[in-house]
Amino acid sequence: MIKTINNAMAKRRAALEAGENEKGFTLIELMVVIIIIGILAAIAIPAFLNQRQNAWDATTKSDLANGEIAAASYSVATNGTYKSMTYTLLNGAPYNFKPSTETSTPIITVSADFQSYTIQTWNTNFGTTAAGAAGHIFTFDSTTGLTVKS
Repeated sequence: MIKTINNAMAKRRAALEAGENEKGFTLIELMVVIIIIGILAAIAIPAFLNQRQNAWDATTKSDLANGEIAAASYSVATNGTYKSMTYTLLNGAPYNFKPSTETSTPIITVSADFQSYTIQTWNTNFGTTAAGAAGHIFTFDSTTGLTVKS
């Protein structure tokens, strides 16, 4: 049995030294693999880009939620009104409303009766202006309690 194995190994070594029985991939096999990888990349890249945009939108919504908390704290401190509430005021102590670095400076609009407000912002990865970020602008309205994407 051992002699048979040794003979088979010797034949194989001799064949390899003579350049026989070299195995590898053909050009067709390599091209098929490259085409399959290309198809998978064509599917994966757009999905990845959509996930990035969804993450940017989620960051903006999270920042709006933090702004809502800061505005509620401000309202408690001013006996239930939003009079004189500005982003600059909420950004400092004690409210500390600090949006992400990729979120535009929030636009805060207080109603005429000082009982409600809106906060509007967007992620600057979509554009540095509202026109550039069209379709990805989020507005929180304190009267409805909803964040709406426009």
